[in-house]
Amino acid sequence: MTVTVIIALLISGLLLFLAELLLPGGVMGILGGICLVAGLAGVFIRQGFAVGVLATILTMVFAIVAFSLWFKHFPKTGAGKRFLAQSEPEQWRSYDLRYAELVGREGVCLTMLRPSGKVQIDDERYDVVTEGEILEAGTAVRVIEVEGNRIVVERV
Repeated sequence: MTVTVIIALLISGLLLFLAELLLPGGVMGILGGICLVAGLAGVFIRQGFAVGVLATILTMVFAIVAFSLWFKHFPKTGAGKRFLAQSEPEQWRSYDLRYAELVGREGVCLTMLRPSGKVQIDDERYDVVTEGEILEAGTAVRVIEVEGNRIVVERV
């Protein structure tokens, strides 16, 4: 194995690891690991144990520095802003916070509620459930409970 091939394997391995960060799935990371191991094995075989250990340490230091710089600067780039969330996880909601304002409001069943269906409240349609009661379309209902996306209604 020539020095050029060894260097190409080491560089390819590090680049494939970086590509794994953008295209997750494991394939790029596995190929990167194989390239790194093959390149370092080539250094050990061709240059000896001492140079092999030095190459391993230098590769690890370079990888750590490269990954830390990438993690520090990537979120500030245009691609990073598209890939990463811009808000804190505490702010993430899987439901509309305005649903809590519906408690006590009245509307009309658009479909038959058996026990779920659609209701119109103030020109807005909502998916709702009853507490087990079956209601015909056109029945007046009132929101009695909201828990996340679950809106519970009863007959007025």
